[in-house]
Amino acid sequence: MLTPMGVGKEGLMNLEMAPEGFEGIVAYIDGGDRVSQRMMALGIVPGTHIKVIRNSSFGPLIVDIEGTRIALGRGVSSKVWLRK
Repeated sequence: MLTPMGVGKEGLMNLEMAPEGFEGIVAYIDGGDRVSQRMMALGIVPGTHIKVIRNSSFGPLIVDIEGTRIALGRGVSSKVWLRK
C-alpha cells in the first residue's frame, strides 16, 4: 500500500466516485503490492495530480495525468484515494 504517514480517509474521495471534471491529488493507494506496482507504472503515486475526464455509470474511467489520458477499470479506481 502506498500510504503517506498521517493520512486517514476523512475528507478524501476514491477515484471511482469522483465526478467528471474533478481535479485532485492522490493521497494514497489502498491496495496490495500488485495494485501499487501497477499504479506506479502508470505514474499514479501519492502527490500526483489527476483530472477525471470521463466517469459514466459503466465502463472504465478516463483520467488525465500530466497531459496523458489513461483508462482505469472501476476495481482499481476504487483503490485510489484523492484529496482536493
